[in-house]
Amino acid sequence: MKLIALILIVAGLSSCGSYPCAKHPGLQLNFVSFTDTEIESFHIIRYTKGSQFRDKVDSLIVDSGRARFNRRNDTLFLVMLSQEVFLTSNYDYRITLPSVPREYLITEIVEEMQSARKSLFARTQDMCINPIRSFSLNGVKYTATSWSLFLKK
Repeated sequence: MKLIALILIVAGLSSCGSYPCAKHPGLQLNFVSFTDTEIESFHIIRYTKGSQFRDKVDSLIVDSGRARFNRRNDTLFLVMLSQEVFLTSNYDYRITLPSVPREYLITEIVEEMQSARKSLFARTQDMCINPIRSFSLNGVKYTATSWSLFLKK
């Protein structure tokens, strides 16, 4: 009986602990007060985080082949077709809309690294995702309240 109790205690303790949550997939871009044609094609340029937009990593042209939009009232909500359109905490970003012309600088995306506790009895881990807490848009700091970033005309 003592052996069974000891085995149960060891098994229970070995499943305790924590594990890191998954990286946040990134903020989704949405456009407020733009027409469909104004955002038909726009550019996302990635820079090394904190490089003051001097160290360009790569760029991406976003068009109907990568993303589509759904309009609700005056806002165009991006429907993702490509994961690379999300804005992660790994980079700083310059978003340019050549047809308007307009430019947005997104910096200081702060992702809070978290961990979750393993369950005593569950054999699987619950999925957790690190939250994005804040970002700066054109030099103004904002608290992230959702997975969306709204660019206003």
